[in-house]
Amino acid sequence: MAVGFDSVRSVKPRPLADSWEALVAVLGVHVERERKQDGNLWSPVTYAPGATRGLAGVETVEAFVLDLDDVPLDAVRPRLDGLEWVAYSTWSFSGSSGVHVVVPFSAPVDVWEWESVWDACFASFGGVGD
Repeated sequence: MAVGFDSVRSVKPRPLADSWEALVAVLGVHVERERKQDGNLWSPVTYAPGATRGLAGVETVEAFVLDLDDVPLDAVRPRLDGLEWVAYSTWSFSGSSGVHVVVPFSAPVDVWEWESVWDACFASFGGVGD
């Protein structure tokens, strides 16, 4: 379901969550840091055995993540109706914006299909965020 990286410089993926429920629990833990660079990273993907961070090693994508740094969550909330989702604050959280919205896929998306799936997901949220 998701892999983690121990730091922004780390290239070795490690298992983070093997189910949607486990990922929601991980994303529910909030840690404030002095510097953004001191945090760790995660990605809703599976990597080929031995692969390192980057698109070349990705096999499947398990969820859509919408970055709403300059857009309030309320702007996309109606588009989330009927979907399973979780939102969590980002480094740039300001009280009304600065969240990531994560929507799991019903089945993993093969990496070769990812660009067209991302385009369709982004359009379904009105082309806001990134």
